Amino acid sequence: MTDMGAFASWPVGGGEAGALVRAFDWSKTSLGPIAEWPQILRLKVNSVVNSPIPQVLMWGPDHVMIYNDGYTEIAGNYHPHALGGTVNGIWPEIWDWNEKILEAGFRGEVQSFRDQKMVLNRNGMPEEVVFDLFYTPIYNDVGIVEGVLCTVLENTEKVKTVQALAASREELSRLTSALPILVGFIDLNYTYRFANQGYLEWFGWAPEDVLGKRVVDVVGEAFFNERKPFIQRAMAGEHIVSDTSIQRPDGARHAAEIRYVPRRDHRGEVDGCYILIIDIETRKRAERDILVSNSRFKAAVEAVHGVLW
Repeated sequence: MTDMGAFASWPVGGGEAGALVRAFDWSKTSLGPIAEWPQILRLKVNSVVNSPIPQVLMWGPDHVMIYNDGYTEIAGNYHPHALGGTVNGIWPEIWDWNEKILEAGFRGEVQSFRDQKMVLNRNGMPEEVVFDLFYTPIYNDVGIVEGVLCTVLENTEKVKTVQALAASREELSRLTSALPILVGFIDLNYTYRFANQGYLEWFGWAPEDVLGKRVVDVVGEAFFNERKPFIQRAMAGEHIVSDTSIQRPDGARHAAEIRYVPRRDHRGEVDGCYILIIDIETRKRAERDILVSNSRFKAAVEAVHGVLW
């Protein structure tokens, strides 16, 4: 004789979703009353509702849905009536996708998808979302697939953040490339994380030869050791301005003004420094020419003065 009291307290735990499974009238679905469920279904449901990762179990030929608390956020306004509903009835907007997935799953195929884009109506209006999806067939005791388990991780905000960061970097690159200044950024490990087009072209470097590479490996040990004290001071929070001479790809040396500007994170701690370089060779040449001209003028004045007196 079946102990109905035991099924009334099953599944064990599972938070809100577990309580909903216990209270739901499963006799109105193709699964029938919980007391009549096969052991593999009971075991899998108990595992799903107690999983810390969002999961939904799609069982039987009707693909009846049973899920956990994590999945309620995925379901949005479709929860709680999605529990005990069918996949095509709850998610009509993505049935084309799910139909193929379920057909493959019931054939025994394990499937996974990273950063899969979808358009859902879960919150009353179409919205583009991004998921990592992992589909696992669930077999009965004789090796027949009875259901498909989907483990789902939403990456929508992460992908938006990455896209926004990429757009910000692209905008920064466009802006800095339009300026008559060389702009680079290195992190606390002295690794290049950014260099504008002018920076790369002035030194004759390709992006792959700079970005992600250590400064010493890019500029050479001698020049790195010369500039390292200035970088260290910038990493300690000091704004540094210094003049130096840098060899260009054609072998010519150019006078340059280098500014090291520390960057601080949201905690106010230095997480790297900007390297701003201005080619001042033309200015230096003009200054030298003026000095030479002044010297010649002074000599001429003194010569005339000697003649007159």
